[in-house]
Amino acid sequence: MIGILHGYLLEGSGSNIWTRNICEALARAGINAALICQERHPEHYEFIENAVFHPLKGANTEARKETLFPGKIQLHRIDIGKTLPVFVRDKYEGFENAIPMIELSDAKLEAYVERHVEVLAPLIKKPGINTLLANHSVLMPTVAQRLNKRLGIPYSVVPHGSAIEYAVKLDGRLHAMAAAALGQAEHVFYVSDEMKSRLLQLFASVPGLKAKLSPISVGVDTRLFQVVPEKERTKSLKHLGNLLSKRPSGKTPSQRGLFHELVDDSSFAEYTATLKKSAMYSVKGADSDTLQALEKLAGRPTLLFVGRLIGAKGPQCLLWALPQLVAAIPQLAVVLVGQGPLREPMECFLSALRRGQKKLALNILDWGVPGEKDTYFESSAKYLKNLPSSDQARYFEMGKQLPEDCPIFTGFLGHQELAALYPTCDVAVFPSLVPEAGPMVFLEALASGCFPMGTNQAGIRSKIDHMDNELAPELVALARLNPDHLVRDLTTNLPKIFHSVRGHKDALRRVAVQNFDWMQIATGLTTKLTTKSKA
Repeated sequence: MIGILHGYLLEGSGSNIWTRNICEALARAGINAALICQERHPEHYEFIENAVFHPLKGANTEARKETLFPGKIQLHRIDIGKTLPVFVRDKYEGFENAIPMIELSDAKLEAYVERHVEVLAPLIKKPGINTLLANHSVLMPTVAQRLNKRLGIPYSVVPHGSAIEYAVKLDGRLHAMAAAALGQAEHVFYVSDEMKSRLLQLFASVPGLKAKLSPISVGVDTRLFQVVPEKERTKSLKHLGNLLSKRPSGKTPSQRGLFHELVDDSSFAEYTATLKKSAMYSVKGADSDTLQALEKLAGRPTLLFVGRLIGAKGPQCLLWALPQLVAAIPQLAVVLVGQGPLREPMECFLSALRRGQKKLALNILDWGVPGEKDTYFESSAKYLKNLPSSDQARYFEMGKQLPEDCPIFTGFLGHQELAALYPTCDVAVFPSLVPEAGPMVFLEALASGCFPMGTNQAGIRSKIDHMDNELAPELVALARLNPDHLVRDLTTNLPKIFHSVRGHKDALRRVAVQNFDWMQIATGLTTKLTTKSKA
């Protein structure tokens, strides 16, 4: 049995989705696994057979249900108190403090690691778990390293980009922990050639690391994400509505309207207070009027962004390009799916733009997210601040013409909702400012026949490379956004793409099915875990 050390939730993005899909694929393939994570709702996942909660005090509790999967997945949730070490500040159900681990003391990091070792050691001593797979480069690999030292159980590591970018690169303590854990690992899996290069560069001092490295791709559930014929888009949106009715309600139109209270002379304190009031909603819910907004998409060219609303993911680059795009593509609909601290500043900027409050809009470029230094937002904002005065004046004049429903912010959508939304959209854009190791959203768009474009670097570039086998080179070239000129490429490439994409849905899906199905990836991973590395 494989023990998968994750430590976070099974919804959201990035490693959460990777873990969930790997576990479901293992269950489908008849392979047993124990999953260690903080998921609060195991009943939502059909592949989980039983869930055990390990409290700080008292007896364990267990919930069991029947599953139709030949492989059995056991979930273990360990009580670690109210503080969860994370890579990017966010809200997590069950935790009062989800704090970036670079801000935590040595004592708190140690307590987190030792708590996991304390609970997992007795489990591993029982017959069953014979190898461990630890997500990220910290902190779960350190848990696995200590269990290896104590019990001799082998372990492997799957580094993801977020831990490297937001923890290991920024904190010498975490770099040292990651290096030590990778040095003792049996295998270190990399999800792109760019991730391999990053690992070799960042951990050059780790003996034998190169020999431990083994490729593994991110994947997509091609059963869930499928192409929907044009005439059935309305049916897919209706299905999305049924799914949304079962989710908690998120932001309301009245909360979005709070930004109209701000004007050119508003202060930073007033801006901060308005953002705070507008952000008082369930971040796990979709906006209360999401379905009504999406129903208006029928027949319109539709552009989609899916991801965390933080500067590093680049949603603001799409925002900067919006006036030019709407001018170039009549009736353009733009949908932004996700939640994060950048949402309210983006909405506030749009409100100022539409109302001709130029001074307020330029102030927002400087103010950004109060209390957080988002260097990626700041660097991309230079595009607007550095425009020649005549171009800037023209930009703000076009901004006044933006319709109220462009863009549509939906809030958080889960996997099922996204599967209904992707095939109703024509193009999906992922303008990340950081190298993405394994962009699963890119593959979900591919499998749904929604033309994906993104920053031409790292994992996104390697996924675009696969499109060369099915599409004309000139069309694939339009999918590649120059990381140094994201806004420029969005404004020039997108109009050309919208004239070309609708005839290529089946070809896009073939790329996903032939290269990135989760079942292939999970069974290949299992084989590698039972094979010793050459290190």
